[in-house]
Amino acid sequence: MYRLMLYYLIVLVAFAAVFGGVAILLTAGLSLLACYFFNQLFAKLWRVETNYESFAITALILTLLTGPNGPIILVSFLAMLSKYLLVWRQKHLFNPAAAAIFITALFGQSAAWWVGNIYLVLPVLLGGILIAHKINRFEMIFSFLITVFILRPTVIPKLILYSPLLFFAFVMLTEPQTTPPGRKLRLIYAVIIGLFFNSWPEAALLLGNLFAFLVGFKQKLNLTLKEKVQLAPNIYDFVFKTDKKFSFSPGQYLEWTLNHERRYFTLASFPTEKKLRLGTKFSQPSSSFKTALLNLTPGEKITAGNLDGDFVMPADLNKKLVFIAGGIGITPFRSMIKYLQDTGQKRNIILFYCAKTAEEFIYKDIFKDIKVIYKTGHLEKGDLVTAVPDFSQRLFYLSGPHSLVDNFKKLLSDLGIKNNQIKTDYFPGY
Repeated sequence: MYRLMLYYLIVLVAFAAVFGGVAILLTAGLSLLACYFFNQLFAKLWRVETNYESFAITALILTLLTGPNGPIILVSFLAMLSKYLLVWRQKHLFNPAAAAIFITALFGQSAAWWVGNIYLVLPVLLGGILIAHKINRFEMIFSFLITVFILRPTVIPKLILYSPLLFFAFVMLTEPQTTPPGRKLRLIYAVIIGLFFNSWPEAALLLGNLFAFLVGFKQKLNLTLKEKVQLAPNIYDFVFKTDKKFSFSPGQYLEWTLNHERRYFTLASFPTEKKLRLGTKFSQPSSSFKTALLNLTPGEKITAGNLDGDFVMPADLNKKLVFIAGGIGITPFRSMIKYLQDTGQKRNIILFYCAKTAEEFIYKDIFKDIKVIYKTGHLEKGDLVTAVPDFSQRLFYLSGPHSLVDNFKKLLSDLGIKNNQIKTDYFPGY
């Protein structure tokens, strides 16, 4: 997802070069070099792990904000510095690009917000829609845009065609490191920023970042691998010791960082468990992140942070639930069900567990106290109707690869299940 944002920004810079000339390419090159240099320098000074995609994303954002005549080296320096200086427990507090242009504005060097021109509207919009779909942030973006439009209804066309509004909404507003967890908090965050966007965009974003810090997950966890357990062919559990205690709800996920790469994984562990557990499946060939993960040996370390996710059980204990897992999508249900067992909570739950082969069914010992339908191959309407005659009264939780989740959603839709009865395990962030 981070790489998708990087590709999107590269395309925007290429379009900008068509209309803005070669100077914008030179600015982009200078920004990339400056951000790389300062990022490496500060990472060594602070002795922390850095991320290559992150500095490149920030460099291209700065290019599109300042344009070819902006103080690109200065803002690159300030952006990278903010990532290491304005931090709390190894987590940066503010959007680096916004922090940099805010600081320069304080000293009379305001950003041109060069990206806000009519020639870039179409690529910004089309690519932005793709980004919003990928990270599942349409509601947050719409809340921000509606707030801005309500405050300035007479100039909506001008805001869309001649201002950085769309770029701001799709790229800067959605930056995952500085947005709050949870759907409701993200909507409040979007409205706060929308209220002040017209006065000072970068200051509005920093104000929103401050709100996100106050209500969000403030820790970065340093984890040490305790053991690696093979559960089935190509499926492993990684059990970690953590350097500090933290609270989470069953079904939530963390962003994991290893060898400068970041990926999202739902926690397979439960809040009453002393260790953190990550369960995943390895395809062939595996990504570079998963290859590095599989090669970890006991005693080696990985970091995690940005706890988030609304894939949690309802507060109402009487609400009847159906869990549908496809393959490794079983991990959040391990967390939920074991937590219920440990806390003595009683809920009416039916679990459908789908896998390609019977040997891929894992965590079976955890599910012995609930009704489980193990299914190899496709889940059919008849399977669900037979096992869950009161399906229309239940809340459905779907977890697994995107293609499987889409198939499950279609099956439920065909049965007349409403969207507000369906929750999906979805990883945002870029």
